[in-house]
Amino acid sequence: MGESKNHQNIIKALLKISSLVVESKDLTFLYQQIHRIISEILNAQNVAIVKYNNDTKTILFDYVEDEKDSAQMKGKTYPLGQGLSSYVFGVRGPVLLSEQEILDMIDDGTITLIGTLPKSWMGAPIQNADTIFGLVIIQSYTDACIYTKEDLDLLAFVASHLSIVFETKIIIESEKSALKLVNKNYDLINQQKLELERTLSDLKEA
Repeated sequence: MGESKNHQNIIKALLKISSLVVESKDLTFLYQQIHRIISEILNAQNVAIVKYNNDTKTILFDYVEDEKDSAQMKGKTYPLGQGLSSYVFGVRGPVLLSEQEILDMIDDGTITLIGTLPKSWMGAPIQNADTIFGLVIIQSYTDACIYTKEDLDLLAFVASHLSIVFETKIIIESEKSALKLVNKNYDLINQQKLELERTLSDLKEA
């Protein structure tokens, strides 16, 4: 019964994610809703959503709600390098790490830690077959909340559905930008037309 209820909650969460494309007016609202939905199926007090820019090879911590690092990380851009986020982008798959595993990776030079050392950390890339859009990170600073492989699988499942949302939002924003440019050019054409009509009228009166 408990497992069936959990599956129902997961399906409900995924249905809510699917509706985000229509409901989300801007990215801030979108991120807040993503955090809320994830919190319904996982312990997600500390969440970050990272955007990846393939052109500049940089990562942007676009949304950060974290009891330790919100002020330090929110809105910050970093070059793709040796942080935990960059590590996930490198392996192109979900990653679950304990505090000790992170310390070992720091010691052997695999990663450089940015922010506070967590007790438990997991990240899942938001990607489709061709493109990495970003990353969802959830971390805990207490022994009372240690994430499991099942938690990671669930986060990865959510992230795979988020890729559709992100891809669609990018298309919508591109179309909006294109429409704005068309409207701007249309206004310029009308302005030029009016100026030409005024000039023609002046010439006729001369």
